Amino acid sequence: MKIVLVEWNDTYEMEAGWHALEDAKKWKPYTCCSVGYLLVEHDDHIVICADSGVNDNTEVGRVQAIPRSCINKVVKLEKGLYV
Repeated sequence: MKIVLVEWNDTYEMEAGWHALEDAKKWKPYTCCSVGYLLVEHDDHIVICADSGVNDNTEVGRVQAIPRSCINKVVKLEKGLYV
C-alpha cells in the first residue's frame, strides 16, 4: 500500500455562544494534513487508514474518507522518517 500525505480543508467551528456577525463572516475552514495508507481512490473521495494489520493486512484502523472537493494535494511518501 502507498503511504500518502493528504492536505485538506476541514470544517472549523466557533466555540459555543454568541459572536459578532463581522467576526463570524471572517471564519474559514481549517487546513490540516493526514498521513496514512491509501486504500482506494474514487471519483469523489479517497480512503486512507493510519493502521494496518502486521501479519496479513486484512484489517485496518483509523479509516478516513476524505471528499476530493476538500483536498488541496496528495503527496506519495517513501517509507522512512519524516520530520
